[in-house]
Amino acid sequence: MRESIQSLSDLVLRRSPAGIAVLEGDELRIRYANPAFLSFLRLSEAAIGQPLRRLLPALPPAMFDALQAALSTGRNVAYGEVTSAAVLDDAAAPRFWDATCLALGDGLVALMLHDVTESVRARRQLAEQEQWLRMAQELSVVGFVIMRALRDAAGRIEDFAFVYANRAALQANRMQPADIGRRTLRDVFPVPANQALLDKAVQVVDTGETADFDICLQTEDGERWYRELIIKVGDGLAASFIDITDHRQVQQALETSEARVRLALNAAPISPFTRDRDLRLTWVYNPAAVAGGNTYLGKLPRDGYHPDDAAVLEEDMRQVMESGIGGGRRQQVRLLDGRVCWFDVYFLPLRDDRGNVVGITGAVHDVTAAAEAQRQLKEAEERLQIAVEAANMGAWEQDLARREVRHTRSLMTLYGLPPSEGPTPIGRFAALIPEQDRQQLAKDYRQAIQKGKELRSEFRIRRPDGELRWMQLCGRALHDERGKAYKLVGVTLDITSQRQIRERLDHFARTVAHDLKAPLRAMTNFSGLLKRSAGNRLEPQAQRYIEQILCSGRQMNELIDGLLQYAQSTPGDRIREPVALEQVLRQALEQLEPAIEETAARIEHRPLPVVSGNRVLLTQVLQNLIGNALKFRASGPPRIRISAERQGEQWVIAVQDNGIGIPEGWQERLFEPFLRAHREHGFAGLGLGLALVKDVIEDHGGRIWVQPTPHGGTTFYFTLPAADEPVLRS
Repeated sequence: MRESIQSLSDLVLRRSPAGIAVLEGDELRIRYANPAFLSFLRLSEAAIGQPLRRLLPALPPAMFDALQAALSTGRNVAYGEVTSAAVLDDAAAPRFWDATCLALGDGLVALMLHDVTESVRARRQLAEQEQWLRMAQELSVVGFVIMRALRDAAGRIEDFAFVYANRAALQANRMQPADIGRRTLRDVFPVPANQALLDKAVQVVDTGETADFDICLQTEDGERWYRELIIKVGDGLAASFIDITDHRQVQQALETSEARVRLALNAAPISPFTRDRDLRLTWVYNPAAVAGGNTYLGKLPRDGYHPDDAAVLEEDMRQVMESGIGGGRRQQVRLLDGRVCWFDVYFLPLRDDRGNVVGITGAVHDVTAAAEAQRQLKEAEERLQIAVEAANMGAWEQDLARREVRHTRSLMTLYGLPPSEGPTPIGRFAALIPEQDRQQLAKDYRQAIQKGKELRSEFRIRRPDGELRWMQLCGRALHDERGKAYKLVGVTLDITSQRQIRERLDHFARTVAHDLKAPLRAMTNFSGLLKRSAGNRLEPQAQRYIEQILCSGRQMNELIDGLLQYAQSTPGDRIREPVALEQVLRQALEQLEPAIEETAARIEHRPLPVVSGNRVLLTQVLQNLIGNALKFRASGPPRIRISAERQGEQWVIAVQDNGIGIPEGWQERLFEPFLRAHREHGFAGLGLGLALVKDVIEDHGGRIWVQPTPHGGTTFYFTLPAADEPVLRS
């Protein structure tokens, strides 16, 4: 029985249309490969026993990583699409496979390749056809709109909302692309003056009958006549229209219409023209839009354009004359003077009174600027997609009305869901978030939507495979002209590794704080006992020393608590309060009193403000900067000056000294950790003080920089947010 099952299994594998290979060990040696696998990758039976990397070095490195991952973790890995163009260098007729890595255990992994060439080609062909359709709609001079019915509680149609409008429709209705989804038919064509149009639209949706009619509408430009075609689409309609006002009034306003057309042509980069049957230019209007203009009357396209581009245009025009059917295209054209332009060209057969084709008439529209902008936009979108996927982020936008999310493929990967580009119902993501985290995330959403705050939230997800991951979501709400939020946009980042590192650092910080506080408590306790038991018998100077020890102990305890809180918090949840820099400076100077006395330093300061920040950390900033001025002094006593100047919503604080200054080229490197500018002079230190100062200032939303003082010494400048409190004076 076992031999029969084995034979059947071998038969199934050999006849399977999928390519299957069993690989062994870290070298991924081929232990078995069915005929489909060998055929796909153009291998022979001699490949059995050979390492896969040696046989197919052009396989993407990520595929080898996926095979190793399946081998080491025992989990299947869906690699995704791979093309033979990258593996076998057959770009002329590439094949496409969907690759899956199957963990078999016992040091074995299977690589399965499904041929998906036809579906990939069909998908690309469909996308190309859709692109052509969109281009045709956008280039059309006929307005085209899609509208959704808006019904009252009883189900009666009250209005129609714009869902789509091409460029001609936007221009005709004086709308912007941002108006789509916000404006309605009544907004653009107010009733009762235009009640007939609304009634006709309602009739089409209610009956399902197509309507083709002319109608006069009251617009911002006065009465306009339109030819309308309306058909029902779902619970709404699609309509095409063209302004036929000029046609109806041609006998009364022929001269005015001609003047308007000439004015429009002069203002726009559009040039109508005619050519005879030999394709020689016989007439052109607005010649600035066409290479050569009137100077090329009687000449062929090849006399003004590069021969290759001229040949394409000439072939198109000859086909129009032979078929009698107009046509056009967008084409890149190289002029003889070296310029490269993009033209929208359209040709029609030019006929005489008897209907015979005697030449070509057409128009050229210079769209170079638009084509270049479109190219740059496409490149920017591609760069953004690459950056988002490379950073292991998922970009998204959420429609608040439809409660659905459009997103990049990478967002689905972050959530452990099958790759797709949406739209995806918001509930599919919410179902993976634990209830407690979901409530906090909903609160953050409301803050962003109602108060316009930045959306920033951290939460957990439970992937479908059971794995628990931490996510960070950053975004903001978009509001319409009435201030109502209609969309959220942002990115989601997997921060599981960062959270794990943060938890280890928190544990380390608590351990260090506990170890530091034990000897500190002993010092302050014994100093207190000494003060109480022998205080009256000590000299006044000794009593002052004991008081200084107790004060320093309390400040050191407060510093440890503050630094521990700082290390365990994130920038978003650190406490900010009004801090008087006068008091901060006084406390810093108390800590530096021995050094000040030893160096005979003179410290001056102008009135200092109240800022928004953390008192403990700002004390360390001033203590580090003043301490450096005392340490890196010149031959004479140090002279240090602290001042502040208001600039908008911030204060600029300056700490100036007369010390030995900063070596040339060190201004930018001075704040890097473990770098010491004066190492060769024998000054002690680790090079961490200024790095800590920079981190604290930037955490407060400020910046710090250094400049040499004109007559020797250094001035450090840093900014802090104002607290809008009065200045405290000495």
